[in-house]
Amino acid sequence: RTAHTQSVQDAFTRANGYLLIFDNARQKQANQIKAIRSFISQQVDYIVLSPIEESGWDTVLQEAKDAGIPVIIVDRKVDVEDDSLFTCFVGSDFELEGLKMSEWLNSFSVNKGIAPQDIHIVNIQGNIGASAQIGRTRGLEQGVAKYGWDLLDQVSGEFTQAKGKEVME
Repeated sequence: RTAHTQSVQDAFTRANGYLLIFDNARQKQANQIKAIRSFISQQVDYIVLSPIEESGWDTVLQEAKDAGIPVIIVDRKVDVEDDSLFTCFVGSDFELEGLKMSEWLNSFSVNKGIAPQDIHIVNIQGNIGASAQIGRTRGLEQGVAKYGWDLLDQVSGEFTQAKGKEVME
């Protein structure tokens, strides 16, 4: 998150021709929605959103569209009924990431001679409801089904190192 925020701030500088109005929503969707409404009232040229959760965006994105402000979704996806509510998405294929991780784990375990029944996984997830969490989990679950691993638990680490350590303890 910190690196992503910094990369956005580094890209949208005055030197690059932008006046960035940045709002740190503190990992809360309600704060993001409030910020978007503030940006709409300020009549900004664009809104760049890295959504905390995948759902719950239809109303506020419709408000931005009605105001004629293009919305660019970055890093995480949104699940809306009308894809015209945002201009584009710039980010990863999270399900593919989960599938690639599963293929890597399978190759690693085969090379080390570890039997599938001896693979016990705890999936420490990011923010529940984020497209990254949903997609990576879906990819991992496909790997678990394909290779017969033991998925012990899936818990939220809230996308922080501290919370991830806490849930593993």
